[in-house]
Amino acid sequence: IARNIQGVADDTKNVTRNVTGATSSISDTNRAAAEVLKTAAYMASHTSDLRESVDRFLRDVATA
Repeated sequence: IARNIQGVADDTKNVTRNVTGATSSISDTNRAAAEVLKTAAYMASHTSDLRESVDRFLRDVATA
């Protein structure tokens, strides 16, 4: 019985380690996803600015 209890305790420790590792990985993934979202918003904003500049330039060239 004692050996079985020790085995269950060891297995419980392993599960706890695995859950802790998974939680850490999930946190890392969430941080990376937030950074990707932030960068995508930045790029979308600058893409819009660039498009406006190009459109303005092309209008100026067409009227010249």
